[in-house]
Amino acid sequence: MEYVHELNPQAVMRAFGQELNPESYAICKADMLIKGQEVNNIKLGNTLSTDQLYADKFDYMLSNPPFGVDWKKIEGNIKDEHTLKGFDGRFGPGLPRVSDGSLLFLLHLISKLRDASKGGARIGIILNGSPLFTGSAGSGESEIRRYILEADLLEAIVALPTDMFYNTGIATYVWVLSNKKSSERKGKVQLINGVNLCGKMRKSLGAKRNVMADEDIAIITRCFGSFEVIDHQQLDKPQEQKSNRGRQSDTAKSETPKTFASKIFATHEFGYRRITIERPLRESYQFSDERLAGLRFAPKPFTAPMQWIYQEFGQHWTDAADCNNYGDVTEHQDTIRNYVKKHFTELKEKQIKDLLDKKTWQSQQQILCKARQLQQAIGTGQHDDMNGYEDALKAACEQQGIKLDATEKKQITNAVSWKNPQAEKVIRKIHKGKANPVYGLFEVNGKIIEYKADGDLRDFENVALDPSKTVNELNEAYFVKEVQPHVPDAWIDAGKTDSKDQQIGVVGYEIPFNRHFYVYQPPRDLAEIDADLDKVSAEIMALLQEVHS
Repeated sequence: MEYVHELNPQAVMRAFGQELNPESYAICKADMLIKGQEVNNIKLGNTLSTDQLYADKFDYMLSNPPFGVDWKKIEGNIKDEHTLKGFDGRFGPGLPRVSDGSLLFLLHLISKLRDASKGGARIGIILNGSPLFTGSAGSGESEIRRYILEADLLEAIVALPTDMFYNTGIATYVWVLSNKKSSERKGKVQLINGVNLCGKMRKSLGAKRNVMADEDIAIITRCFGSFEVIDHQQLDKPQEQKSNRGRQSDTAKSETPKTFASKIFATHEFGYRRITIERPLRESYQFSDERLAGLRFAPKPFTAPMQWIYQEFGQHWTDAADCNNYGDVTEHQDTIRNYVKKHFTELKEKQIKDLLDKKTWQSQQQILCKARQLQQAIGTGQHDDMNGYEDALKAACEQQGIKLDATEKKQITNAVSWKNPQAEKVIRKIHKGKANPVYGLFEVNGKIIEYKADGDLRDFENVALDPSKTVNELNEAYFVKEVQPHVPDAWIDAGKTDSKDQQIGVVGYEIPFNRHFYVYQPPRDLAEIDADLDKVSAEIMALLQEVHS
C-alpha cells in the first residue's frame, strides 16, 4: 500500500481478507493496526466453506493458498454450493480432486472480480505445478482450466525459482488473471520462465535457499509489461560446479546455461479434444472339459473361496442326480467362516452365508451339468468365429432339450469363450446405408458391418484444437494420419462426446509449461566421458592406496 501511495498519493485503498490460521490472522491485524490501517474487513475463518466477504467485489486480489491441501473436511459444503448454485456460486466450472484444493481458491478469487463494465479487476495467485496439468479431459481440474481460458481470463503465468519458500522447495508459479485485458492480450496467454532469476542466500531459512534480487523482479515485470517474446536470453548468473564429494572438481561439468525466456500463445493452443479409439473384439469358444470345470464355482467374488472349499471338503461330492449332500458344508462351517474372513476379507457377511448354503453349490452344479449336455451336441473342438456361437448354442439347446435363463447363458458363455487375436472379428450389428470406416462402419462382402469393441484395446488420442477447422475435420485428419496406418481396423467412437458442445471427443485443457521451455542438450562425446571416468578411477585408486599405506 505504501508503494501505491508513492505512485499516487490521492489513491484510496482498503484491504480485505480472510484467514483460517488464528496466528496468521492475529499477526495480520496487528501489523495493520501498527500502520494505522482499518482492520474490520479482515475476517477469521475458512475461505472455501464460509465466505465472509460473499457480497464484495474487488479491484486487485493477491493470494498464496496452501499447496496440495485436501478439502475432505469441508467436502459437503463445497459440493452443495457447486450442485445447488452452479455458476451463481463460486464453483460452477467444476471441482478438483479432494486431495488438492488449490484451484478452489482460484475460483473463489475469480468470483470476486469486479465487473469489467466497472473497470474490471486483476488477480495474482501463487500455485504449485499441479493446477497446470493435473486431470485429464472432462475432469474437474481440466474443466476449471477450460473455463478460465475460454473466458479469456488468464493473462500470464510466471515460473518462479525453486527453494523460494520456507517450508517447501517445489516449483511454484504466479498466475496473473484479469477481466480487463488490453486489446493486444485478448485471446493470448504469456508464459514467462523465470526459474533462473535468483541468487543463493548466505544462510538458508528452512527450505528457502534462493532469493530474487530487485533486478530479477524487474526483468519479469518489464517482460510482462511489454508483452514480448524472449527466446532464451542468457543470464549473467554464476554457475555452481562441484564434484560428487562436495569439493571443487578439476574439470568443470558442462551445465545447461542459465536463461530467461518468454513465450506467447493463443488460448486455444492449450486445448485438445480427447477422442476414443476402438478396435474390434475377436473371440474363440470351446466346450472343453477344462473350460467347463470352472462352472462348478460361482463368478467373482465367490470363485476363489469356492475353489478352496471344494478342494478341502468337496472331493467326495459327486455330480450324480441322487447326490443329496452336494455342497453340504454344515460340519465345517466354523472352519470355513474363519478361513474366509481371514483370507477373503472382501466378502461381506451375506456373501459368506451364501457361500455356506448348499443351494449356491447345487445351482452351479446344475449349470455345469447343462454345459456338459451342450458339449455332447457342440463337441470339444475350438471355434475361432464367435459369430456362429449363438446359432450353435440354440441348436444344441433344442437338440438336448435344455432351457437356459439369462444368468446360466452368461456364465456358460464366459466359461467357454476367450479373447483371441487370431479369431474372427465379432459382429455387433449389420447396417443399411454407406460405409464409414473412420466411425466403425465397414463394408464386408457387400454388407455394412459394425463390430463389437474390445475394451482392453481401447485407446485415447488427443487432437489439438484449431478454431479454423470443424471438429470432424480435425478428428478425421488426425485419425487418418496418426492412427489408421498403424491399426487399420480401428475406428473413432462417435458416441463419446463433449458434455458442453456435444461434438465428438471430450475437450480438455492443460498448460505443459516445462515442455514449452525445454531446450535439448546433446550428450557429451563418449571419448570425453571415458576420459572423465578414467580420471575418477585413478583418483579412487590413489585414495585406496593412501588408506592401505
